[in-house]
Amino acid sequence: MFVAGAGLFYAVFIARAEPVPLLYSLMALLISAAMMLIALFGHKQVSFRFVEGTYRVYDPVLGVFGKGEIRSGSLSEIYAIQLYRSLRTSDSGTRTFRYYSYEVNLVMPTGQRICVFYSGSQDQVEELASLLSKQLTLPVWKSY
Repeated sequence: MFVAGAGLFYAVFIARAEPVPLLYSLMALLISAAMMLIALFGHKQVSFRFVEGTYRVYDPVLGVFGKGEIRSGSLSEIYAIQLYRSLRTSDSGTRTFRYYSYEVNLVMPTGQRICVFYSGSQDQVEELASLLSKQLTLPVWKSY
């Protein structure tokens, strides 16, 4: 932890009490803030490479450390496409909101699901599932 002070161009580390250029301290603060935003808002991303016949699952949080790809495989491994609906609640302090969230998941032969897309719009997820189903020639399972 650091505290700005002791002159215009320096920050003082409390633990070491050594002067450190303010620029380095600000860079560390910006990098920490960026990593926190990625952790809060970063979602796993799935990319399809239809020409190669492969898919890749990427985690932007791990990507900060150079190890973002967490899974890849052949499109022929995918067993089906699942549409899933869940009831969510959001508490604003004064009111509680309830809404449905919809997901498009890839179903693997082991039963594992990989989330491709989620939205509050049923029409959006059904349209995406239809496009993927046609491209991959796979069935769509509606679980609602």
